[in-house]
Amino acid sequence: MKREGSTLKQYTVFLMCLLPFTCLMGCPASKPIYDDTLNLTAVPVEPGALAGRFYLRGVSNHMADLSFLGMWESASEVFWVVERTYDEETQTYTQMMDFCTAINYEFAGVTSTIPDMAYEKVETAEVVMTYDHQTGAYTASDILITFALQNLEDPITAELPANEEELSLFLEKDHVFDMDEDGNPGITIVSTGAIEANLFNFSRIIRQIEGISLGPDTVVGLMTTDRYTYVMVSDNPLMKPGRKYMPQHEDPKENWFEEIRIDDDIDCDNILSLVDDGHFSQVRPF
Repeated sequence: MKREGSTLKQYTVFLMCLLPFTCLMGCPASKPIYDDTLNLTAVPVEPGALAGRFYLRGVSNHMADLSFLGMWESASEVFWVVERTYDEETQTYTQMMDFCTAINYEFAGVTSTIPDMAYEKVETAEVVMTYDHQTGAYTASDILITFALQNLEDPITAELPANEEELSLFLEKDHVFDMDEDGNPGITIVSTGAIEANLFNFSRIIRQIEGISLGPDTVVGLMTTDRYTYVMVSDNPLMKPGRKYMPQHEDPKENWFEEIRIDDDIDCDNILSLVDDGHFSQVRPF
């Protein structure tokens, strides 16, 4: 009995010593995710492989308030140049997002145009990107764009006016500036087509993107957008001033993004030529 007890004790000690090494040999690693919304399977990449320079294109579909015409579905495309670096110590990516331009499509016979100068003055956004190198899952949060807003302690969380009384106090605190330098407050959106109007407004747009990598050169996924727009002045009584609500399309697939790797010498000046040359998908890639 003494020998059997000794043998059992030795066997138990052996198993305890072996336990820390078992997962190195037999425990399953995380598998690449299959996204049943995108109908795509991720292609994970090695740590640091998503560093570099990319174009990010976002396609947005939302409802727009046309005053007496009511709410209409509208669409736009937005473009950034993304410069992404990788920190080996923290195993995280940080990306600097230089906003290039937007394309606003005609809807209800109306086309809205923002001056190029306003796009050029949008501040570069610094965003922490979260990426799982085992599953290929990707997220980037709170991608901020503001038009004609200034002197806000935290532009993402700042409370913005909901009515004319709050607007007056907001303007007194010098939170709105003439971004396109045309002598009018805010930025001037020019509406042409079925409705002709000049709209002096300011806005804040906060985007969240979530998707998967399809290798070291491509990321795709869905985008959610929180839009705030306030029209301070309208020179057409058919387009009333005030807070404008622009809810996102109810189908999440109608708001998506695509990111492709580009050469280091390509910048915002080249982006529309890449669109015309077919570097981006002509239709939604999922």
